[in-house]
Order: sequence, then structure tokens, then C-alpha cells
Amino acid sequence: MIGVESPDFSPLAQALLRLALVYLVGLLCSYGYNLLMAVISQGTLKKIRIQLFSKMESLPIKYFDTTPHGDIMSVYTNDV
Repeated sequence: MIGVESPDFSPLAQALLRLALVYLVGLLCSYGYNLLMAVISQGTLKKIRIQLFSKMESLPIKYFDTTPHGDIMSVYTNDV
């Protein structure tokens, strides 16, 4: 192509277009995967926390009187 007076860049342009499409598809797939994982993980955590809160509501008052406040809050924040 260096020695030609009017070089044809159409094969190069087609290759660059294909490369751009591959990158665009990869970008969309990556975005979709991250969105899906965020929805799944947040939904799972919500279900676990609802189950935990339902279990805590069913415990007798004596449990809350005898267990230190920090231990109860630790279950809600750290253990989940």
C-alpha cells in the first residue's frame, strides 16, 4: 500500500468496524452481567434479612434482655 498512488483502505476500515462491534458487544455483555449479578445479590440479601427479621420477631423478650445489644446488632449487620 505504500507504493500505490491511491491505496484502498476499505479492508482496513471493515476490520476496524468489526473490531469496534466486538468491543461494543463485549461492553454490552459486561454491563448486562454486572447488572444481573447486582440484582441477584441484592435480592438474595433482602430475602436473608427478611427471614432473619422474621426469626428475631418470633424470639421471646427474655432473649433480648439477656443478650447484649451489640451482639444482636452484629447479627444484623456483620453476619448477613
